[in-house]
Amino acid sequence: MNAPRQGLYAALLALSFALHAALMIQGAASQLASTRAAQGALIMRQLSEDVMPGVAGKDTIALALLVHRYTDRPDVAQVRVLGPQDEVLATGGNAPTRSGDVFRQPLKMDNQTVGRAELTLIAPSRGEIVRYQWLPLILSLLIHGLLWLFYRVAARPAMAFGMVPTPVSTNELAAPAEVPATIEEVPTAPEPKPLPECPLVLQLAFDDPRQLLDTLSPSLAQPYFKLCQTLLDRAIRALQQQPDMGHMPAHPVILQRFDGRGALVGFEGEPAASAEFALRLGLLFNCLAEQVYRRHRESRRFALLSKATLAQNSHGQPAGHHCQSLLNHTGTSQVLVHLADDIMARLQVRYPLIALENPLSTLTREAMRVGELRPDILQRLDQSCQTILGTQAVRPATVAEAPAESLTNPPTNTPTNTPINAPINTPININPPTDGADVGPTEPLTQRAPEETK
Repeated sequence: MNAPRQGLYAALLALSFALHAALMIQGAASQLASTRAAQGALIMRQLSEDVMPGVAGKDTIALALLVHRYTDRPDVAQVRVLGPQDEVLATGGNAPTRSGDVFRQPLKMDNQTVGRAELTLIAPSRGEIVRYQWLPLILSLLIHGLLWLFYRVAARPAMAFGMVPTPVSTNELAAPAEVPATIEEVPTAPEPKPLPECPLVLQLAFDDPRQLLDTLSPSLAQPYFKLCQTLLDRAIRALQQQPDMGHMPAHPVILQRFDGRGALVGFEGEPAASAEFALRLGLLFNCLAEQVYRRHRESRRFALLSKATLAQNSHGQPAGHHCQSLLNHTGTSQVLVHLADDIMARLQVRYPLIALENPLSTLTREAMRVGELRPDILQRLDQSCQTILGTQAVRPATVAEAPAESLTNPPTNTPTNTPINAPINTPININPPTDGADVGPTEPLTQRAPEETK
């Protein structure tokens, strides 16, 4: 799991390195300038004393020899000795065209000016200063690189935010708590149990190719997962209230609530009816995820698109294993199905199923994806999305002001084909708060206890 806000921290480190480099170069330039000023003053004092006799006697040969001796220094660009009428008596230098600091001093004898001496010292360019300061720059870059690595390790979240605590069932709340026999007895945490298996499983997952969920802090991830769980609960309720789906004996069971890996919904009813219900549920949730993604992107909030896989037990493997294997072959907002041939034939009557291109295994050869839907099904999905999300803008608030009713299993004396009459037209707030407030229902749709596993 990566540390949060890596991009911001990397930008700060890059800015810090740029400032350090600029300060080091500027400091080196200032130091060289002060050194040149001291050297120029010293050289001019010596030069004026040496050339004074030659200027007074107009001895250009002696002056040329003296000037040549001073130009042996590599930092001397040019030396000139001028007469009283500014005529050039002697000149020399290593780089007369180079710019630099110019030092001038008049030559006086008996309080009379008999000439002038000029000295030009080369001023190094920025590139030369950077070449001289390569070692401090490399050390600064290494220090900033170590700070980046330290942040990736130290700022990594301590706990995995994908793990959501299992809700406590009503039977556990009704049962009285057992009093420990002795005070010294320390309760031990129960061992994790595997998820219950169903003959038909629908897996809803996030389409996250850039691994953005790994960089999201738990305080932002948990409200987003609860928002997705609220959308899933309302999508199931909306399908159960549709005329063409409510009569189907489908029994959705939440096997795994939303976390970083997505959610699992199992079905234990009649296979063909459950498969059509699950397929419509995957399509509806993808539609809801697209609506939420578009609205969150407009307000620059975090959101991800979704994808779904639907499978049943086959080839000696559970349905959940097939769903997980098909996720790598599922595109954005797509639904992949892997069902028996008779169920596939029944679904193809209402839904266009297309074989996968370039299958690499038996599972991918038998799996099919849902293509373009019919207009009537698209209209029903759009109506369900508008009903769940609300057709009017919702003011900023938590969903606690308009909570979604928690769904439970129908009573034993209620016919299995009777839909649950719960209102779903309450607009839902699709902006999860950043403070970690609860945005979803307090209970799952039908949370199956681990001890029911056979």
